[in-house]
Formats: sequence, structure tokens, C-alpha cells
Amino acid sequence: MKSSRQSTDHDVSVLLPVKNCSPYIVEAVDSLLNQTHDDFEIIMVDDNSTDDGVEKIVERFGDDRRLKILRSPGAGVVDAINHAATSACGKYFARMDGDDISLPERLSVQAGYLDKHPGTGLVASLVEIFADGELGEGYRLYEKWVNSIVTADEIEMSIFTENPLPNPSVMMRREVFESLDGYRNLAWPEDYDFFLRAYERNMRMEKIDQVLFRWRDHSSRSTRVMKMYSPSAFMKVRAHFLARVIKRPILIWGAGKNGPSLCRMLLSEGANVKGFIDINERRTGGRKVGLPVYDREYAKNLEGEVLILVCVAARGAREEIGEYLENIGKREGEGFRFVL
Repeated sequence: MKSSRQSTDHDVSVLLPVKNCSPYIVEAVDSLLNQTHDDFEIIMVDDNSTDDGVEKIVERFGDDRRLKILRSPGAGVVDAINHAATSACGKYFARMDGDDISLPERLSVQAGYLDKHPGTGLVASLVEIFADGELGEGYRLYEKWVNSIVTADEIEMSIFTENPLPNPSVMMRREVFESLDGYRNLAWPEDYDFFLRAYERNMRMEKIDQVLFRWRDHSSRSTRVMKMYSPSAFMKVRAHFLARVIKRPILIWGAGKNGPSLCRMLLSEGANVKGFIDINERRTGGRKVGLPVYDREYAKNLEGEVLILVCVAARGAREEIGEYLENIGKREGEGFRFVL
């Protein structure tokens, strides 16, 4: 996907899709217009809003030449982002949503990092997740986890566990966006799909070890209400790319609820799944999805070509399983990977 603009007249283009963001959009746009960076444009694309959010922006900021307001020719966030990109003039594309807040130095720090690191394709930042009311425990735990994943190696190692890159905090090179043909409109999260395609192509992804973005949670947030962001949809995109990049026999650690679901998806994608490992004696010795369930001792005798995918969600189990596998000579990334 190439922009209709061939020149890069700005350093940064902020791609800002908005849909019914009236309570938050003024604060979001204001946070961008007050950046310390001095060479950027905002391409705001209205995704068929039915509230007065766009009118608020026109009234408040309509005279600011850094802001361009367009209407999406399609429907949905993917069409809106891709339409913004076709009108963008920047050499870097920064993502932003209409209910979040970019801290004043965000664009300057990220653009400066990409300037100094030509081998890096995209860069995110640490985030502060906040809410109008009390922030739920799940989001607090996710914030702690996502902010612990910083380096390119850490991002690569954790890419199949969960999305380690907060999408609206990302800035990427224009050529990265264009080489991946932008975002895709599929039955799973468009941002995770984008980052997994970048991973598949060995693009270097990093994160600024600094909070540059405030990520808002609220009841109408798209990740809460849209089916494409459901746990099942995340599992589907994960299975799709696991099957594409893993060319080895697979054993799934976890024969409870999640493991068999992942197994079915992997099999449908053509992966070579050989069976399960589980510590529950009621499951070991039986079969799941028509495949054998082994106890954990089986892992000690596995040949090197077999990859174990750990698909267990119980709190604390990840660390315990990882320690066991390392103690029997398996290395994360080579002998096993966490996928949940």
C-alpha cells in the first residue's frame, strides 16, 4: 500500500482513526498538537461517527494547519487507518486513537530513535493504562507485563504469548507500513496481525523504555465490544502465524481448555501437532482432539526437533513450567515457547 503522496514533506504523520470518541477526542487531539516535536501532521479520519466528536475538533482546532480531517470511504478501523496512510506525507507513521493521550515528548523521542537506529522498523513505548473509574486487575497485570517487554529480543520471544506492542503507542517507518500493505481486515485483531507479519519478515521491533503514552480503558472501547478482539480471535491469529513459522513437530503443554482449542486451530492451519503434555493425572494416558496426552516426564526424552508450545493460563504455572523445562535442558525459543 503506497501513499498517493510521493514526497515526505513532514517528519511524522499521525494516523488517527476516530469513531464516536466525543467524550475524549478533544483531549486526544490536544495532546498531539502540544507535542515538543516541530514537524508533524495529524491525519484524522472519521469512521462514520454518529456523535459530535468531529464537530468539536473542527470548532476547537479547525484552523490548525497541522490537522487534516478526512472521512473514511469504507467502514471500520482498518479502512480508516489505511485511508489516512494514503494521504500522509511523513517519513514516519505514528498511530494514535481518539480516546488516548500522547505525552508531550512522544513524537520527538520516537522519531529521534528511528533516526539513530536505521535497522529498526518500528518502535513502541511504555504505557500507563488508566480509566475514568477504577482500573481492573487484569489491565494492571497487563500493564506490568507489557512494560516489562522492551528489547527487540524480548519482543520476539514474547510475540506469541500476547501482543507485546501497544498499538496506538507505535511509530513505524513509512516503508514498513507500505511493505506490509497496511492493516488487514480479517476476523482477528488488525494490530496483532500487523506485528506478526512484521515478525514473520524479520523486521526489528523495539520499545522506548519510557512512558510516552496514556492508554485509556472505558466500557465502549472497541477491544471490549468487538468480536475481532475476543480471546478466541487472538488465539486464531496466533495459531495462523505459529503454523506458518514453525516447521517442526509440535507438542502442546496443557490439555485443559486452551490447549485443545489451540490444537484444533493449528491442525486446521496444517501444523504437525503430535500430542499433549499435562500434569493432571486424570488427563495423562488419555487422548484429546484424537491425540495422546503424556505426563511431563515425556518431555525429558523428546528429540531436539520437537517444539513444546506451553498453553497454560493458570497464574504461576508459566514460571513453574518454564523452570522445569529449563532444568531438563530445554531452552526458551529453541525447545519451547509460551503461547498464552
